[in-house]
Order: sequence, then C-alpha cells, then structure tokens
Amino acid sequence: MTVRELAKLARYVVQTYPDLYKLFGEREFTWNKIRQQNRNPLLTSLEGADGLKTGFFTKEGGYGMVGSAVQNGLRLIVVGQRLEDPDDRASEAKKMLEWGFQISRRGHCSRHSSWSVTPRCLAARAARSSSPAPNRSR
Repeated sequence: MTVRELAKLARYVVQTYPDLYKLFGEREFTWNKIRQQNRNPLLTSLEGADGLKTGFFTKEGGYGMVGSAVQNGLRLIVVGQRLEDPDDRASEAKKMLEWGFQISRRGHCSRHSSWSVTPRCLAARAARSSSPAPNRSR
C-alpha cells in the first residue's frame, strides 16, 4: 500500500468505527491470561496520541507506522515508511505530528480541510494534489 492509501484507510477506520477505534489507544490488554503491551511509542510520547499501527513491512519497506493524535479538536494522521529502526520510526512520526499541530496553530491549515500529515504532504490535500515534503531539518 502507498502512504496515501494507508492515510485514507486510517481516516476511514477513525470515521467509520469510532467505538472500535478507541481500542488502538489502549496501552495494554490481557487476553487468555497473557498481558500484551501496545507497541505504539506515540501513546507515551505525544499528548493526544490515540493509536493505529506500527510494523516492519519488508526489507525494502523497512519500519513503518500509521499514527494518530488529537490536539485542540484537530486530528492528524501520520504515515511513515522505509525507516531504519524502531527508534527512527518513533521519532520521525512524533516530529511529523508536532509539525502538523504547529502549522495548524499558526493558521497555515484549516481544521476542516487538513487533518492528516504524511511525509510527503497533508493527506487531506493529497487526494487533490501533491505537495512537497515539509523541511524537517532544524
């Protein structure tokens, strides 16, 4: 799946299954007397983070993540692929979400039209056009 497709799927899950979606934000659960920890690092490192998926896709795809967070009523979804390791995955996803919330606070995007951040674009705009990646250098 492409980054855009993963963002669209995440949006669909959030909007279509709100009662089930809250399960993605659980930090742990027990099933059949076995305690399972949620491996999404955003849940403990970013205010408002509430889930989705982490993984190692393929050798070419590397480590990836589909994450989501809500701050001040604005939901952002981040999709990252081809990352080197789990720490890189966590830090890049967090940086992208923080960037998205920062530009929304500055008024650079509408709460209604731009709700997802991907490495290449704001996903709400991705369906209509392609935008350059945010400059992540500091």
